[in-house]
Amino acid sequence: MKDRLEAEKYFRDLRTEAYKLAEEGVHEHISPAIRLTEITELALQQAAEWPIQRRASGMREAAYWDWSHEVARFRRRPRRVEVAIWYEQTLLCGLALGRTSKNRVVGTIHLLEKNPRLREIPPPADGVVEPILVAPIAVRFLEAYALLLGCKEIAIDHPFADLVPYYESLGFDRRVTKGKKVLRLHHALTRR
Repeated sequence: MKDRLEAEKYFRDLRTEAYKLAEEGVHEHISPAIRLTEITELALQQAAEWPIQRRASGMREAAYWDWSHEVARFRRRPRRVEVAIWYEQTLLCGLALGRTSKNRVVGTIHLLEKNPRLREIPPPADGVVEPILVAPIAVRFLEAYALLLGCKEIAIDHPFADLVPYYESLGFDRRVTKGKKVLRLHHALTRR
């Protein structure tokens, strides 16, 4: 059991460092009000309301996971990818979960969801800060974490077909397909 606890602490510390590294770029390019954390109980409580908010606003269900269940499932793996994206201190913008391959070659996001309320938040009057875009922030975290682990690439697992061009615009330039279905999108990492 001690090895499991040591592994959990080691990877938690790496994720914490990756949150800080990713936040630096996010603060510079998107908003200084964004912060990245592990997925907390408060995050799970807010995410549990997302399906209700989507139905109330008439949005179609693009993605929905039982985040409490998924977090419990992914937390069995110490080297998991786990990030909650917050605006200021209280608004949960998005969640992402994934894992790194056993040999730490690929860091992958398996689940990614944006708070449906983000559509309601107006951009700042000065227009300096871009609207909160969850995917680029999650990818920035994934890249930082994967580099700390020594991974050679990052990936998005089973992307929605409508979002493939968007992820490709974020740098995911290699498709893994089965027939016409895109199973994964990959992006090679470069050391800085």
